Formats: sequence, C-alpha cells, structure tokens
Amino acid sequence: MLDGSHFYDVYECADGEHIGLGPLEPKFYALLLEKLGLESDPVFTAQYDKENWPACKDRLRAIFAAKPRGHWDQLLLG
Repeated sequence: MLDGSHFYDVYECADGEHIGLGPLEPKFYALLLEKLGLESDPVFTAQYDKENWPACKDRLRAIFAAKPRGHWDQLLLG
C-alpha cells in the first residue's frame, strides 16, 4: 500500500540533510498539508489515489529541497 507513496518517504533538504515523512492517518496527513500550505491543492487531497503519487512526490521533493532541515524540523516537529 505504501510502496511509492509520497507521504511515506524520505526527502533531501537544501543543506543535504534528509527528512522522513509518515503521516499514515488522514488527520496527520491533513496537518502536514496545512503546514506546507497544500491543503487546497487538488493533487494532494486524495491521499490514497496512487495516480497522483508521482506528481505529489515531485512537488514534495522540490518543496523540501528549497529549505534546510532545520527549517522543516521547526515547522513540522511537535
């Protein structure tokens, strides 16, 4: 079920560090989208629609590559 998913993967940050995602439950996935400003993006709204996973993964790759790991830790931890 998770093989190839965008929400259960590791992404490289701008400083070469990595961040792992794993919001399996819809409420945690919704929180991730909110924190990343993606909550109204139609590509992301259907968490388990495998057809959208490659596009979502590409977009997340670009988002996380734009800022260092410390930024993402501060935004997402807690």
